[in-house]
Amino acid sequence: MPSQTLIECLDHPPVSESLERDNPQSSSDVLYAFYELPRQQSVGHQPDGLIQRLRLYRLPLQAALATSLIPSYMLRGRDFNIHVLDKGAPMIGSGGSANVFLYRTGRGAVAVKKFLYSKSHARKTFIKEAMFISSLRHQNVISFLGAIDNVTGFAIITPYLRNGDLPNFLRKNPSANRLKMAEGIACGLSHLKLCGVIHSDIKGTNILVNDDHVPVISDFGLAEYEGYEIGFDGRDEFTDTRYGSDAGTYRYMAPERLCPEAGKSARPTFSSDVFSFGMVLYEIYTGRIPYSESTDYQAMVLIVKGSHPVWDAQIPDQIWSLALGCWTEKPSDRLTVDEVVDYLSAFMQRKM
Repeated sequence: MPSQTLIECLDHPPVSESLERDNPQSSSDVLYAFYELPRQQSVGHQPDGLIQRLRLYRLPLQAALATSLIPSYMLRGRDFNIHVLDKGAPMIGSGGSANVFLYRTGRGAVAVKKFLYSKSHARKTFIKEAMFISSLRHQNVISFLGAIDNVTGFAIITPYLRNGDLPNFLRKNPSANRLKMAEGIACGLSHLKLCGVIHSDIKGTNILVNDDHVPVISDFGLAEYEGYEIGFDGRDEFTDTRYGSDAGTYRYMAPERLCPEAGKSARPTFSSDVFSFGMVLYEIYTGRIPYSESTDYQAMVLIVKGSHPVWDAQIPDQIWSLALGCWTEKPSDRLTVDEVVDYLSAFMQRKM
């Protein structure tokens, strides 16, 4: 059956609501198969193809959130012999909504991100992030190994990358190829755009580095699909005006998200991800976070006023020019992520 026909059928409210009501787990399981369709069928890239592809991706996420059930195919804790979360596992990271533990299993070391029960919408946040990661397959994007959902908690399993995050890696490896790191992150962002995914929180600590010194984009807790706002109840709306949460990390965020013009929205976009990438470029070459001498609030004010980070002698002229192209105040004048990839690839060729 053509993908468009499937979309029209399952997008019809009485059909989708009946699936969720009559057999919620089956609904989530059946629609999970739709994550494969955009890879198996040629739906094009611009502009109708992108919309169709996003609708294909959206269906399983919508069903999972509406039923509060993650597709059973994704539950792979037993594959790693992980049955009880937290038991004897060292914590290797923590955040506002989750803690990360290291598990050494018969299939190798894995990182297990356990979501905190005490946080509002913790289960929905877990489902949303798991669904986003499982839909993405690229060398510069974190791999999804499975999920755990049992009486001891709910968590996402990903590879354990012992080099840690990008800032930590660069501190320990000052001679690392920073240009190659930048290009890898840009390629990861380009793949996200191809899949219609906006990361919304690109920063150095959300980039991990694998054993081959390849940067990997991680932490999709704030991710969104382009043009859709999918709430925790699974409902969504497609719109040409972006709107939604301003959640993120202030000193990396685009000005239009921090202080939107009247009648416009703070919703993240591909362009706002590019702005954040420019901040990561600065971080890669200086070893400092943007506006390192300012508080988060002061950094936010500087961004809104159009005051970008100050040039540093450690930044090559070509990279500084690229960063400036990422920080253009008007999103429509900003470089696209594909232009960023082409620029970095050409620069790497010239340096070889």
